[in-house]
Amino acid sequence: MAVNWVDRVPTKPGRIKITPEDGSSAWYGVMERADEPSVVGTPVNAANLNAMQRNGGLDANITVYVAVSGSDRTGNGSSTAPYQTITKALSTIPKNLNGFGATINIGAGTYDEDVFIEKTFGGVINLTGDSGTQVTIRSLRVFYGSTVEISVPITVTGAINGNAVYVLNATLLVGEPVVINGTADYGVFANRNAYCRFTYLTVNNTSIGAITSTNLSGISVISASGSNNTVGYRVTDGGVIVYINNSLTANTLYQSQTGGRIYSGSQTSIPNY
Repeated sequence: MAVNWVDRVPTKPGRIKITPEDGSSAWYGVMERADEPSVVGTPVNAANLNAMQRNGGLDANITVYVAVSGSDRTGNGSSTAPYQTITKALSTIPKNLNGFGATINIGAGTYDEDVFIEKTFGGVINLTGDSGTQVTIRSLRVFYGSTVEISVPITVTGAINGNAVYVLNATLLVGEPVVINGTADYGVFANRNAYCRFTYLTVNNTSIGAITSTNLSGISVISASGSNNTVGYRVTDGGVIVYINNSLTANTLYQSQTGGRIYSGSQTSIPNY
């Protein structure tokens, strides 16, 4: 059953309240919290909270809006008051999606942040944008059971721990072009039963592997391109990569170790490499 929440309005911005555990008075006095409300409710978008059950799960699909002109401090995630970062929008989505979808509508522009999605279950998180939108981020990680769909063109300009796009025991499904254009050890790295599907994937400037699948993970790509890579397609420990069209270049295009398999073109029964 949905709960009717309203937006919380701070009354004492920049202040906190400090109280000893035993409840006694403190010599430093009492300071009020910045988010002490003038209206009973919560600092998160009220419309989204109406879609959440008391156990933290969803009971309807929700959409959270992000724009470079938004604010993580005064925004509420609505289309008229968007957040400024994707990270903030993700923090308002419960881990239990409860069979529903959580959409983050991202405005065009550059978001200098490492986007990290982990341990969501029971539904799909969709990163999307309006028609013609182009989004730039620093890196992307999808971890531990999460399922993420991307339906907006994304450029990745950096890496975290050497990985531009890292998928670990999770699923990443991308229907729009992804361009990895920074300097990284790995462009796309799928690990521990992960699965990635790309329609158009461009990877440049990787020092170890442009597209890597390991530990029983799978990556499928319809069209791959890019240049200045040490290894193009890299599979180890039972990892699998399947691609159809290739214009990806590297010093070593294919590298297969310890049971990894690479399938190219229409061949599916026996690996090419």
